[in-house]
Amino acid sequence: MLVYSLIYCSAACQTLSAELLQAVLHRSRAYNAARRITGLLLCTDQQFLQLLEGQRHEVLYLFRRIARDPRHTQVRLLHQGPQPQRLCPDWQMGYALINSPEYHWLSTCLDAQWRASIVPPHYNTDQLAAEVFTDFVAGRA
Repeated sequence: MLVYSLIYCSAACQTLSAELLQAVLHRSRAYNAARRITGLLLCTDQQFLQLLEGQRHEVLYLFRRIARDPRHTQVRLLHQGPQPQRLCPDWQMGYALINSPEYHWLSTCLDAQWRASIVPPHYNTDQLAAEVFTDFVAGRA
């Protein structure tokens, strides 16, 4: 069964405190567990990059809620579509701090328009996005 995957990036309106971030993660994990959504939040002190996975309607509904959240701006959809399996099957919301160079590298590599401009037409760019994300997470584990 295919799972729907969505990756977006955004900028925080202000630097988030550790306490606020932990509260957001706690609420997110409870919400996601109830809806069988899994994923990973990567962030710097001012930027977010997040993977969401689950049923298409649940993931898209959650993304619309996230996009309207006033705590961040410049929400940019990098990738969306069906995947053969979850990249983060055991995480209601995994979390890791990353540095700015890592953020910029990942957000560029995962951007669908950028991939389409450099990848040969016969190559599956969705598979490339999944591989980039999986390799990055595996290297940080």
